[in-house]
Amino acid sequence: MEKGDRIPDERWLWRRVFLNQIKPDGSVSPRAFSPRPKDEGFLSVDVEQITTFERSILDDSKFSIFRFHAAIPHAFPDVNCIYDPIEGNEAHSLVGRIDPEDEAVAASIALHAERIFIR
Repeated sequence: MEKGDRIPDERWLWRRVFLNQIKPDGSVSPRAFSPRPKDEGFLSVDVEQITTFERSILDDSKFSIFRFHAAIPHAFPDVNCIYDPIEGNEAHSLVGRIDPEDEAVAASIALHAERIFIR
């Protein structure tokens, strides 16, 4: 993949999630998939095939990893998953633009996300 390429629907995307965003039943809060104001409507993720659990998690005392297929956000008009490697993270990608007023994208991702456990 080249920088700027659209990530295929079947690819898994990983999102690092704060442990306090995981509900008692093990599901994840949609808030974990909502861009912060400084993110300008883009959600940072890693492409599973390019990363490792250790590189993505950074600190397992604070974070967990959830994964979802790129097809989930692609189901929304004007939302794309774009490969965007950065220095120190070849797997880095972006999901966006997500309208901060529209909670549907985050809710859909949260509904379909799976927690990753690797030990």
